[in-house]
Amino acid sequence: MDKAQHGLDTLGGYFNPILQFLQNGFAEVNAPAGLIIALITVFVMQRWGQLWVITLVAAIVYALVDHFIPILQNNSALRLPNVTDVAFWQTLAARYVGLLIIIAMFFAVKSVLFGKKAAKG
Repeated sequence: MDKAQHGLDTLGGYFNPILQFLQNGFAEVNAPAGLIIALITVFVMQRWGQLWVITLVAAIVYALVDHFIPILQNNSALRLPNVTDVAFWQTLAARYVGLLIIIAMFFAVKSVLFGKKAAKG
């Protein structure tokens, strides 16, 4: 194996987990609830500078909706999400990344359709 091939294998080893995380985040949000939350977020969003914070709020709302809807549907006892579990935070981070991608795409379309007024920031 030559040095160039080894370098590409090393880069692939670094970037594959990142790409996998991005794909998982997008797949996590690419569902009706996630898309509806993203669309509502885009209507609220006024400028690109709000993207990071508003996406964080949308990810938290999505986590709450995802947790409480089954409780309401099944008439189960009210319980809070397990915020001490690492899986909770991994899922929240994946949703944040997925929502960031989708909200940015939707807001770009909104900016093109409705002019520069929507894209100030």
